[in-house]
Formats: sequence, structure tokens, C-alpha cells
Amino acid sequence: MKSKKFSRKRAPGSLPVISDKKSPPEIIEVRIETLIFGGSGLARTDKGVVFVDFALVGELLRVEITEQKKDYRRGRILEILEASSLRLAAPCPVFGKCGGCDWQHLPYSEQLSTKQRLVDELCSRKKLEIGSFLPIKASPLEWNYRNRIQVHIDERGPYYHSKRSHKPVHISNCPIAEEAINNELTKIKPVKGGEPKRVQVSSKGISETSDELFGHEFSQVNSLQNNNLIATVLEWARPLQIERFFDLYAGSGNFSFPLLEERPKLLGLGVELNSSSVSWAHDELQKRKIKTQSLQFLCGSVDTTLPRLSIPPESLIILDPPRDGISETVAQQLCKIQCQSIFYISCNPATLVRDLERITKQSKWKIHRMQLFDMFPQTAHIEVLTELRIDTRT
Repeated sequence: MKSKKFSRKRAPGSLPVISDKKSPPEIIEVRIETLIFGGSGLARTDKGVVFVDFALVGELLRVEITEQKKDYRRGRILEILEASSLRLAAPCPVFGKCGGCDWQHLPYSEQLSTKQRLVDELCSRKKLEIGSFLPIKASPLEWNYRNRIQVHIDERGPYYHSKRSHKPVHISNCPIAEEAINNELTKIKPVKGGEPKRVQVSSKGISETSDELFGHEFSQVNSLQNNNLIATVLEWARPLQIERFFDLYAGSGNFSFPLLEERPKLLGLGVELNSSSVSWAHDELQKRKIKTQSLQFLCGSVDTTLPRLSIPPESLIILDPPRDGISETVAQQLCKIQCQSIFYISCNPATLVRDLERITKQSKWKIHRMQLFDMFPQTAHIEVLTELRIDTRT
């Protein structure tokens, strides 16, 4: 499977500007020192730091200050006075307006190294000891990788929200979505009158979805990279002498089913708060003719379920929480458990590091290894797989 090839020339020009000028704007020149979590460039001035979207390291920019906070300011590019030699022409016509992608103007190899650096620096600042920090796993596809997108529809047609606002940015094509999705986008008709509506678009078609489902349903949007993540989880689990696994924040069984397929003698338990995901998992159990003695799924909170579980030493715990990470309650419970290993999958390095601090500094759990997976090329989002093991030296 190959993604669409884009011709991208170096582009030192300026980005589109959207400005609601209610008062005379403050316009300054800044030099970008580094890229930070979230994708912005960081510049230092005599008034403090300024974060600038769509900037690259080393660039001299003329920016308009758009937001003033106690600890920082945000600026919007008006003109690129000195462009980075790395800057590329983004293939998407709404890049720089749309809030979806951060780094279409940055070569993919640089995106990967930046993500690796950011997580490495964060762990170092927090003084986390990592046994092995493995190289980031690149996505098989740099473009056309998303298996679903969410768009709004108004009288002009489908749109995303602009960067840091709800202003509509209308689209007819999305270069990070699968081609089948872009074909579906052409079928969307404008909404005549009334409020804009929100839909999910996938290769299966277009479906309207409730706010509740948008808020709680989760599965990986990069199918090929998710296969790599699952393969790594299986590889890391292979040498472990386990009889049971506990898949916490299990979703619909993204890791449970592959684990049981590879090691049919294991006994598994999945815990998931979202009832729709649990229902899907139950249907999958029936389709695969898996007995409930081998694998069960409970609908409930990990916070309230984990304290009631008896987890023997010959067990593997898998954590795949939402962006907020695990609670203090769950972290405290994990500190008390002694099993073979904990695999923690995170889409938010900040909460991951917070949780790893909680666990490792209050118990004998140590970080055995860590690896990043680029689930979201062209964006600053980062997925991290971490394995913890009990320190047996003391």
C-alpha cells in the first residue's frame, strides 16, 4: 500500500493570515530557537517567550502578537524574513489555516527526530531513568494514513476548525486521510439553513454521531502503524512467563485479541468504561468463538475495578488510557502490585511522564524500555509505548 506522492519545493514565502483587528496589533521580529510540544516554535524576547505556529528552527519572523498570558505570548506569522533551509511547500492548500496539521512544511525525517528529542528531553528534565530508549518507529505512510476523520458541514460544505479557534476552514480533500475518505468527502452536500452538523467520514461512508460517542469512542486512526504497535506489544510480551493479562482501558480489545490469538492458553480480562466499545468486544468474542473463561470484558471504571482485582505474579498489565492518563488512585494501586510487567501506551507524553514518576518513585517498578510510534505524521502528536518491570536488585 502506497501513499500519494506530493511534489514539495522549498518555500520561503509567508503564510495566510486571518486577523480580527480590534485594536492596533503589536508586531515584532523574533528568531525561533526550537520546536516544542504541540508543534509551535519558541522564540525569546525581552518580554518573555513567544510561541509561533507553523514556524521552523532558525527562522527570523515578523509576527503579530495574538494572545497574552502570564508566562508566555502567542504570535502569528505575518512574514518570513529568513526561512529555514528545511522549509517545504505544504501540499495542502489550507495548511497554515486548518487546525489539523502542524508540520507539513517540515521534512518527515525531521518530524521524527523532533518527536524523539522532545520526549527524551522531557524524561531527562524529570530525571526518569530509562533502561533503553529505542528509536522512534516511523509510520508506514506519511500521507493518506487516517482511516477516519470528523468534519462539520454548513451551507458551504465540509470544514475543519482553524488553528486555535472555531472558525471554519472549508475543505474538499484532506491529504492525511485515506483516498476512500476523500472520495466520500465529494459526496457531502451543504447544509441548507439551520445549525452546522458534525459527521464522521470513513471508507465505510458518512455517519452522524452524538457528542457522547465523539467524546468516548476510541480506536487508532492509523491502521498500518497500529499493526506495528500491536506487533511490538506481542514481541515484548513473548519472553514473559505469564498466565494472565489485564487489559485496562481496553477499548474494544485492540491488544487483548492479538495476545490471546498468539497465546491461546492465556486468561485475559479487559476493563473499559465505554459501553459501546465493550459491546463491540462482546460481539467479537462470539464471532471468534472465544469462551468467556479465556477472555472477559467488564464495563466499568479502572479506578473502581482495579482495587477489586486479584492480580497474581504471573501476569501482564496493559494500560492504554485516554490523554488524561491514569489517576492518582490507579497509580497507587499499581505501586502495590507485583507482576511480570506493565505496558503503558500513551498518546500524551506529559501525562505519561507524570504517571511514570508516580509509579517509579513510590515502588520498585522501573522503566525497562520506551519506544515512540508516529501515529500522526504531519502533526506534533506522539504515541509512546513504555514497559515497566520490578527492580529485583533490592
